Amino acid sequence: MLTNSSSAITTTPEWSLCKELRFKVTKGKVLLYFSFEKARPKPYKPVSWLSIDVNKNSIAVLLEGESIPAQNRVFLDY
Repeated sequence: MLTNSSSAITTTPEWSLCKELRFKVTKGKVLLYFSFEKARPKPYKPVSWLSIDVNKNSIAVLLEGESIPAQNRVFLDY
C-alpha cells in the first residue's frame, strides 16, 4: 500500500504471480522459472458516438445521430 501525506492510496499490481513454479537442476545449479499473468482488459463500451462527414466545401457533425445545436457549434476558418 502506498501512502500519501493527505490520504492512503491502494494500488493493485498489473502482473500477478501464477500458482505454478517450475525448477530445473543442471550442473549443480537450480534454475527457478516463475510464471506471471496479466488480467485481461475490460471490453470497451462506448457511451455515445460522434459522426463526422467531411466534404469539399462543408463538414457535417452528428452527435448520437442528432445535429449539434447552433449554440454549441464551432466554426473553423482557413
